[in-house]
Amino acid sequence: MSETSEPDQLKELHKALAEPTKGPKVPHRACLCGKLLQESEFTVNCHSGIVNFAECLCAECRKETAGFVRIVCLGCRGLMCMVAPQKVSTGFEFKTGTCVHVEKCQSCSPGLTAVPVLEHLRFCRDRGIPTNVDKDIVQEAEQKALQGERAADKLREELKDKFDSP
Repeated sequence: MSETSEPDQLKELHKALAEPTKGPKVPHRACLCGKLLQESEFTVNCHSGIVNFAECLCAECRKETAGFVRIVCLGCRGLMCMVAPQKVSTGFEFKTGTCVHVEKCQSCSPGLTAVPVLEHLRFCRDRGIPTNVDKDIVQEAEQKALQGERAADKLREELKDKFDSP
């Protein structure tokens, strides 16, 4: 789960929309397959429809992933990863040859374990579908409420014992 709330993530997306010509902040030098590339071997100014980004792919990977969905990091303006076109359980569709965006990735935020796709968050929000971020917040609130109820029950018992004693 990202440390930033959904509204903040959407603000980042809108902020990026306002700066569509800004170039990549960090040119990546390793292909997603692990092959190291020289700067002349990869494309630095690809455009996601929102931001310019660095797409560091070797010739073989570029050919094999032509129809894949690019997941672009708004933080470092690099290609985070790619996924095959698919429709997920919420109804959101990763469409062939398109780009979607995340706020941060492992390259610009080491130690990050999960990041939501911003377009998926917006899709879910617009349709009232709870996302994992929402589910985590609800679950945490329920746990706190349960702890509060237990503490209140314990206090009631203590007070009852104290005042009911002869």
